[in-house]
Amino acid sequence: MPEQELLAAHPDFIYADIEEVYESKSGAFLEVDFQKGQVTYISVYIKELDNADFEEANW
Repeated sequence: MPEQELLAAHPDFIYADIEEVYESKSGAFLEVDFQKGQVTYISVYIKELDNADFEEANW
């Protein structure tokens, strides 16, 4: 998906200079190939992964 199309559809994404990705308050992260202007990776933060007992599915 082209970067501008994505940002028009989801204006809650804000560019984070330090991480060099777009991020949203909901925990989604987008990496963009700036030469092509295309989103190349989508990552989602899952809060439960930080729990010590995640492997036992106690979340």
